Amino acid sequence: MSVLISILITFLVVILVLYLVNRLPLDGRTKQIVQAIVIIIGIPVAAAVSCCVLTVTGVPSRRQQHVNAACSTAGNLGPASPLGAE
Repeated sequence: MSVLISILITFLVVILVLYLVNRLPLDGRTKQIVQAIVIIIGIPVAAAVSCCVLTVTGVPSRRQQHVNAACSTAGNLGPASPLGAE
Protein backbone atom coordinates (compact mmCIF):
# COMPACT_ATOMS: atom_id res chain seq x y z
CA MET A 1 0.00 0.00 0.00
CA SER A 2 2.82 2.42 0.84
CA VAL A 3 4.40 1.76 -2.56
CA LEU A 4 1.22 2.90 -4.29
CA ILE A 5 1.12 6.02 -2.16
CA SER A 6 4.75 6.86 -2.94
CA ILE A 7 4.19 6.33 -6.67
CA LEU A 8 1.06 8.48 -6.53
CA ILE A 9 2.87 11.28 -4.71
CA THR A 10 5.75 11.15 -7.20
CA PHE A 11 3.27 11.24 -10.09
CA LEU A 12 1.52 14.27 -8.60
CA VAL A 13 4.83 16.08 -8.07
CA VAL A 14 5.82 15.45 -11.70
CA ILE A 15 2.42 16.75 -12.88
CA LEU A 16 2.83 19.84 -10.67
CA VAL A 17 6.32 20.54 -12.02
CA LEU A 18 5.07 20.09 -15.60
CA TYR A 19 2.27 22.58 -14.88
CA LEU A 20 4.74 25.08 -13.45
CA VAL A 21 7.05 24.65 -16.44
CA ASN A 22 4.08 25.32 -18.70
CA ARG A 23 3.49 28.62 -16.87
CA LEU A 24 7.07 29.82 -17.48
CA PRO A 25 7.57 32.46 -20.17
CA LEU A 26 9.58 30.20 -22.50
CA ASP A 27 9.21 29.48 -26.18
CA GLY A 28 7.56 26.22 -27.27
CA ARG A 29 10.70 24.21 -28.05
CA THR A 30 12.37 25.10 -24.75
CA LYS A 31 9.21 24.12 -22.83
CA GLN A 32 9.16 20.74 -24.59
CA ILE A 33 12.82 20.13 -23.73
CA VAL A 34 12.26 21.04 -20.06
CA GLN A 35 9.12 18.88 -19.92
CA ALA A 36 11.05 15.92 -21.36
CA ILE A 37 13.80 16.41 -18.79
CA VAL A 38 11.24 16.51 -15.96
CA ILE A 39 9.65 13.27 -17.17
CA ILE A 40 13.01 11.54 -17.70
CA ILE A 41 14.16 12.50 -14.19
CA GLY A 42 10.76 11.74 -12.63
CA ILE A 43 10.67 8.07 -13.67
CA PRO A 44 13.96 7.05 -11.97
CA VAL A 45 13.00 9.06 -8.89
CA ALA A 46 9.71 7.15 -8.69
CA ALA A 47 11.60 3.87 -9.00
CA ALA A 48 14.10 4.88 -6.35
CA VAL A 49 11.39 6.00 -3.95
CA SER A 50 9.46 2.76 -4.35
CA CYS A 51 12.67 0.77 -3.87
CA CYS A 52 13.48 2.68 -0.69
CA VAL A 53 9.97 2.15 0.63
CA LEU A 54 10.24 -1.59 0.00
CA THR A 55 13.60 -1.69 1.76
CA VAL A 56 12.28 0.25 4.76
CA THR A 57 9.21 -1.99 5.04
CA GLY A 58 11.39 -5.09 5.08
CA VAL A 59 10.43 -6.48 1.67
CA PRO A 60 13.72 -7.52 0.04
CA SER A 61 14.30 -6.71 -3.60
CA ARG A 62 14.99 -9.48 -6.14
CA ARG A 63 18.66 -8.59 -6.12
CA GLN A 64 18.81 -8.83 -2.34
CA GLN A 65 17.01 -12.20 -2.46
CA HIS A 66 19.58 -13.42 -4.98
CA VAL A 67 22.46 -12.21 -2.81
CA ASN A 68 20.93 -13.86 0.26
CA ALA A 69 20.52 -17.15 -1.63
CA ALA A 70 24.12 -17.01 -2.87
CA CYS A 71 25.43 -16.29 0.62
CA SER A 72 23.45 -19.12 2.17
CA THR A 73 24.72 -21.66 -0.38
CA ALA A 74 28.29 -20.43 0.06
CA GLY A 75 27.96 -21.03 3.78
CA ASN A 76 27.14 -24.70 3.15
CA LEU A 77 30.55 -25.44 1.64
CA GLY A 78 31.97 -26.33 5.02
CA PRO A 79 34.82 -24.84 7.02
CA ALA A 80 37.72 -23.51 5.06
CA SER A 81 41.03 -25.22 5.72
CA PRO A 82 44.24 -23.22 5.85
CA LEU A 83 46.56 -23.51 2.88
CA GLY A 84 48.95 -26.41 3.18
CA ALA A 85 46.91 -28.18 5.87
CA GLU A 86 45.91 -31.67 4.90
